[in-house]
Amino acid sequence: LKEVQIFLSGSLDEKEIKKLLKAKVPVSGFGVGTRMGVSEDAPYFEMGYKLVEYEGKPCFKLSPKKELLPGSKNLYRIWDEKDQFLFDLITLKDEPVDLSSYPKSTNLLELVYKEDKILYHESLEDIRSRVKEELKRNYKKRVKVSKAIKELYKHLKKIFVL
Repeated sequence: LKEVQIFLSGSLDEKEIKKLLKAKVPVSGFGVGTRMGVSEDAPYFEMGYKLVEYEGKPCFKLSPKKELLPGSKNLYRIWDEKDQFLFDLITLKDEPVDLSSYPKSTNLLELVYKEDKILYHESLEDIRSRVKEELKRNYKKRVKVSKAIKELYKHLKKIFVL
């Protein structure tokens, strides 16, 4: 497949790239970021950042297979009357949502830090244990996206895609 291009990124520096080239790895390009801008002896953090809102305005990514839903969001978990998981619902942050037809629902997003103050004090170990138990007990991957998010996505796509 000569038409396929391979692009490598993540934890790359000039030494690693030299090794890859010397080994004749069939690569089309390299993405160098963190290690280029941070001193070798300084701590750094590898991560992917998905921007969905900037200065209160929704934004999104349209790269194939990497598309993002625009706007800040809320995430609700919905259960039935037997406390069995039904689905997760993603909505816009300020979107009015009527969950009264469901026996039980919880907003899964919690503010943990604001204006130099920690607001949420559950330990990471407690969170990990609780979530593992919830996932074992009754979780199946079912996610619904609100109509408002779908409409915003279509609207922005119309504006920005030529």
